[in-house]
Amino acid sequence: MSTSLLYHGFGIHDYKYVKTEYRKGAIFFHMEKATDKQYCADCGLKQIRKKGRFIREIRTIPIGKKKVFLSVHLHQLQCRACGSLKLKPLIISFPKKQWTKSLGRYVVGLLKRETVEDVARHLGMSWDTVKEIHLRELKHKYKKRKLKQLRYLGVDEISVRRGHRYLTVVVDLETGEVVWVGKGEKVLLWKDL
Repeated sequence: MSTSLLYHGFGIHDYKYVKTEYRKGAIFFHMEKATDKQYCADCGLKQIRKKGRFIREIRTIPIGKKKVFLSVHLHQLQCRACGSLKLKPLIISFPKKQWTKSLGRYVVGLLKRETVEDVARHLGMSWDTVKEIHLRELKHKYKKRKLKQLRYLGVDEISVRRGHRYLTVVVDLETGEVVWVGKGEKVLLWKDL
């Protein structure tokens, strides 16, 4: 394996390949930030020295049925110019998450055709993790819209369960996108949008 596989296979930039390890039926690709790509997070100068190291293991897209992890060797960097001592943020995953952004996109793609339970079983992940990835994508995709472009609205109440439990749904009739959803059969006011 080489650094080009990290780039072309996993879309990882600015890291160099260190080694491959096989543990517990999974593949671990070790990598670290290329020396010429390291710089001070505060002042941006490349006059840094490495201070301490730890390894963060992050799950990524599987190869066949094998789980794949990226073992990222992270260094705290001390700037010789400004004295700052910081750990460079990892851009291939979200903060405090044990999965890569590319695995998140892969999961979302699978969820278009399968249930959360099916995807969790297929990838050997917990149901909660798959659901968390899905919710993160939905929040990103359906963040608050600007309503200035709306011209035609459709309003409908749909039954959720027996016993007269309803949701009011507002749809942009030109694009088919859901603009607003509210509990119950209530009068929709423009300020609610």
